[in-house]
This record gives sequence, C-alpha cells and structure tokens, in this order.
Amino acid sequence: MAITKAQFCAMFYHVTETSRTGFSCLKESECKVGKRGDRKKFAETVVIYVRLTEKNGRLLFHARYGNCYEGAYESTTHAEYFMLTDEQFRQAVHLLRDQKGGFIDMFMNKQPCFWSTGHGKKTYLKMKDCAKDMVDFYNLHCIPHGIKLTIHLCQLYKLVDMLPGGQEISLATDIRNARLGVKIMFSCGIELKAMTQHNWDKLAEFANITLPAYRNSDRQKLDQHVQRVLDEIKRSPITPLNWFVP
Repeated sequence: MAITKAQFCAMFYHVTETSRTGFSCLKESECKVGKRGDRKKFAETVVIYVRLTEKNGRLLFHARYGNCYEGAYESTTHAEYFMLTDEQFRQAVHLLRDQKGGFIDMFMNKQPCFWSTGHGKKTYLKMKDCAKDMVDFYNLHCIPHGIKLTIHLCQLYKLVDMLPGGQEISLATDIRNARLGVKIMFSCGIELKAMTQHNWDKLAEFANITLPAYRNSDRQKLDQHVQRVLDEIKRSPITPLNWFVP
C-alpha cells in the first residue's frame, strides 16, 4: 500500500468532519482530504484496503479501492462494487474456497451503506445497497467454505443523530437505514469491529509509515466510541431483513 502519510490520513485516519468531541486528523497541514471545488467532502468517500490470507497466514492478495464520484447529480460507484467485481480479487477468493478456509480482512474508513438516500436532485440514483452486496458475497463465498470476513472500521457514517457540539440533524431515514445495514451484516455473521492499536500498527506497517502514540490519544477515543456504537447495534433487537426506508 504505497501511499504517503498525508494520503494515509485522508484515506483512513482523518476524522475531523465526523467528530463529536473534537478529534483531529493525523497531520492537518498536510492531510490530502479529497475536495470537490473548494469544499472538503471526505465524509462521502469510501476507501477499502482488503487483504486475503490463507489459513497459514500467507498473503494471497491485497488491494485498495475507492469510490468513483461522477458529479453532484449523478450516481457514485462505490468502492465495494469495484472490489467485488475485480477479477483478481475474485480469483483470490476462489483460491481460498478451494483451500476450504482463510481470512478476508477489510479496512474501511466507514461502514458499507444501506439505502443511503444522498441529497439533491436525482436522489434515487444515489441509493446504494452495499451492505446487502456484502451479505450476498459472504453467504455465497465465505460461509460454505470456512472463510472468515472481518471489516475493521476507522469511523462511522450516519449512525448517530448528532453533529459536533451536540446539534441534532434531520437525517432520521439515513441513520435508520445505516443502522439496519450494520445489523444485517452482524446477523449473517460478518464481523464488524472498531480499529485497535494492533490494527493501526499493522495498517501503518503495510503503508510503511509511522503513527503517533496511540494510548490516550484522540484516535483511541474515537475507536472506543466506534466500538460502543457497534456493540449497541449488535445487541439491539433483530429487525426484519427485508425492511428498509427508501
């Protein structure tokens, strides 16, 4: 994963735009957060770094995927789609299937969406179902073949109803759908976890960069917050899996 420290921050570590308690990015002066015009729009960008390893720990395949933004009023192709349709990724999955087991670890800057409505004109073009795509993939390629799928989340998107400073936001439908998507993935057996110090150390090692101290840092506090939210959703009553709010 050959990227600079600033790119690493923009892809995974940058948290200021979704913070509730003032978390900062890795190196604000150099952070290459994606921009549209003069507005930072990192919150709408999904980045995946995926690693497929055999049961003995040997790395079989790794790659990085991101959204393809096609304009404010057009449909955005999501990173999950690029991963699931990548022929090299699919070949690696079939090798794991042939070996009757293995591990797929996805490092994501936010969780797969579930009927995220987007905003503006032609909203219907923006409604995606990446959580369901991941469930379908897991049921077909992982469960029957002893492959474990774990999604390590750097932050959450539209799973809470507050902005920094405690202001309420009117995104009830998106929040409800996002939480349902996480619940669906949990219910089928996909593991969703917050990042840990070990995860960050490994991810930084893959990118060949050095991160600041983790203990008692803002990054650790955010990871703990992410895990609390995931635990709460996992414990919540099961909602019918065919229900959604368009």
